[in-house]
Amino acid sequence: MSQAAHTNQSRIDWLIKSCLLGLLGCIGITFPLWIGIHREYPRLPIADFLEPISIVPIEIGLAVLFIGSVLFSIIKKESRLPLIIALASLAIFIVLDINRYQAWVHHFGWLLIASLFISKEKGQAIRVIQWMTAAVYIYSGVQKMTPHFSIEILPWLFGKWDSTNFLNSIPAGYAMAGFETLIGILLLIRPTRKIGVIFGAVLHLGIILLINGFHQWNYSILPWNLALIAILFLLFWKKDDDEKLSIKSLHPISWLLILLFILAPVLSFFNSWPDQCSFKLYSGNTTEAVISVDRSQYKCFPESARQVAIPGLDENTVQVNLDSWAFDHMNVPAFMSDRSYKRVAAPICDCLNNQGTLLIKKIDNWNPDNSRYIKYSCTEISDY
Repeated sequence: MSQAAHTNQSRIDWLIKSCLLGLLGCIGITFPLWIGIHREYPRLPIADFLEPISIVPIEIGLAVLFIGSVLFSIIKKESRLPLIIALASLAIFIVLDINRYQAWVHHFGWLLIASLFISKEKGQAIRVIQWMTAAVYIYSGVQKMTPHFSIEILPWLFGKWDSTNFLNSIPAGYAMAGFETLIGILLLIRPTRKIGVIFGAVLHLGIILLINGFHQWNYSILPWNLALIAILFLLFWKKDDDEKLSIKSLHPISWLLILLFILAPVLSFFNSWPDQCSFKLYSGNTTEAVISVDRSQYKCFPESARQVAIPGLDENTVQVNLDSWAFDHMNVPAFMSDRSYKRVAAPICDCLNNQGTLLIKKIDNWNPDNSRYIKYSCTEISDY
């Protein structure tokens, strides 16, 4: 093995460790999502025939298999089998409940696939993972270049304190979005990569301080942000070899990653790609849903949902935001899609004798005034 290939392999090994440790940390913080012994938020299997399965024993077995294979992958880096087992067990977890396909699962999972299956001899894995990482910052920044970020997110982030209230403005929102996009661009240009790494590290430390520190919210992103700081230094701080990467030499997995991870999120600007795969977190333009019921039928909500229930549009109704319910119960947002929301509402509608209402918010990315709720009666979603 050449010196360059050995160096690339070492970087890949440390990248895998960073992703696995970040994934373990995120899963540990969101434990009720993965092993739902007392879970009330519905599991949403990808295939309907999986619904009758007695799920908790399978989840415990998968968790033992996943943790064991992750630890073995970290210790025994020469073997690819433990990492394959870890990814396979993670995939089964997701098949049994699509809510587990969180933004950080999407990110870490595809980075691990790239690390595992792309040829490393010519540095192709490093190069493709660099493109993927830069794409995360570019998309995340561009997703915030809408009025929703300034209107929905900034008041929550900065409006709480007089000293930061000047950041609660539309110009400040666009500046922050531009800064995040700039990080991704800097990472793609060799002479500016170290500046991009420093800016990226500052961004992630700021996110940790602001969201996890001051707001004490969504701790699942803490390991993700810490891992991303390590990944930035691993991928971009050291100068790469100058060997050109030919399009013709790209591994089939590289093409798959370019298509699904780098190019497909463009479809999210036309509401045609899942939010979890589009780097929309904290952009303010994500889909959400609310179940509204008559006060007399309040007890049809599970106990965990009742804890986040709020008064409805009139004095006779009560409503539950599904995202708030998922966050409060599992420490993660709900999987955002019309079908998922309808499947969550279906068992509640059964209890309501089909008398409730599901409201799904449709976002107009550029004009908040055109965003609207689409109303579905329980009878319309009874088949879910």
